[in-house]
Amino acid sequence: MFFSIGIASMRNVSMAAVIALTSAACGGNGGDSAIATSTRQSGPFTITLTIQPVALRGDTVPITFAIKNISTETATVMLGGASEAISQVKRGDVEIWNWATGKAFPAVLPSPQSVAPNETRTYDLSWDQKDNSGNQVAAGSYTINAWFNTASVNGSAVSPQTDLAAEPITVVIQ
Repeated sequence: MFFSIGIASMRNVSMAAVIALTSAACGGNGGDSAIATSTRQSGPFTITLTIQPVALRGDTVPITFAIKNISTETATVMLGGASEAISQVKRGDVEIWNWATGKAFPAVLPSPQSVAPNETRTYDLSWDQKDNSGNQVAAGSYTINAWFNTASVNGSAVSPQTDLAAEPITVVIQ
């Protein structure tokens, strides 16, 4: 009986070793290489946020934000000197990091810009796991969100962080 338990345990250890080696050989970094995506529709747009939901402490967290005009009409948005898209990281209700913090943008008055039917605008808003002061964040769970930074769509006022924001996704820093 001891012998059969020993063999079963060895099989489990061997299987774990095979999985670990396969993950390393396939470029695994110890974190979860799965991708999490949230998509929602708001007005003429489909808004998509894509992240890697698990990251090792110190690794960059890839954040991709996209907005696509799914209508058959051109959408007119007011864009100025600020970034067209912004991502934000929170821990609970406290903002830890904002993509735009510390960045300089030209002082330009907002002007109308067109987003053609089926046009997709994609933004890399990756997070280096630093807070707004430049300090490495602690391991734990953080909520990531992003939004299209315009004040109006087709002449109607919008709230970017509400009307043109993605559904938030949680990332776990290990």
